[in-house]
Amino acid sequence: MNIDAIGCNHKHSGSFLIDRPEGIGDWLLLLVKSPAVFVVGHENIHAVSGSFIIYTPGIPEYYYAETDLYINDWLHFTPDEEDIQLIHRLRIPLNTPIFAYNSKQLASVLKYMMYEFYSGNRYNTETIERCFEMLMFKLAEACSERPDQGKTELFMENAVQTDQRNMLSGRLFEIRQLIHTYPGREWRAADMAEELMISVSYFQHSYKRIFGISVNQDVMKARAEKAAELLENDHGLTVKYIGKFVGYRSDSYFSRHFKSVYGVTPAEYRRQRCK
Repeated sequence: MNIDAIGCNHKHSGSFLIDRPEGIGDWLLLLVKSPAVFVVGHENIHAVSGSFIIYTPGIPEYYYAETDLYINDWLHFTPDEEDIQLIHRLRIPLNTPIFAYNSKQLASVLKYMMYEFYSGNRYNTETIERCFEMLMFKLAEACSERPDQGKTELFMENAVQTDQRNMLSGRLFEIRQLIHTYPGREWRAADMAEELMISVSYFQHSYKRIFGISVNQDVMKARAEKAAELLENDHGLTVKYIGKFVGYRSDSYFSRHFKSVYGVTPAEYRRQRCK
């Protein structure tokens, strides 16, 4: 078995789409870590995080992100005759996505294969071959040694919930980046929750769980940090102007909030930094 290319944990935006009507010249294993849609024949198959597919050469490949973020591991490889026989003997499905309850194990093997592929280790070729065999057996486990129906449904339900949490986390990271880029905007939890189509309480709880700070405190922190940057570097701007620029209509509010973060008023901060 020869590895042609390998990558792990590659991330793309929600516009990610692959369309190869003629397929490719080698084999391709994908392990998706975010929801994706695979078009197989005339059927759209929705694959949750933790699903895999093996494309064989010449088979059309059409798949795309189902949410705002697409993440996968991938392996382009050329199997020898023994590898192909192993795949068939293990009855690993080809050219269709399969949910793998042991996807974390699959990801670990792929990550180690990538390490060996790019290393200069003396026996990396032999190590990769052993890893490939292990990978095939783990894929076979995912296909044949499935839990009973009740546990399978639980695995799928957990996978869907994980996808939903990942999607929410991605959106919250985007919102936080906007807060720290444009702190002077009017940031209201109700508006942000409405944009994400979740309740205000769930939005506030999720924000603090992920970032360790409430959204209101984070807005205040972002405004203070931007104000400190302007006070230190833009001496032509008045303290009053900077306060309004970062979102404070009241000079006293600006001074009090700034002092709660830096321990001094904006004017004192400028005097200390401009000595």
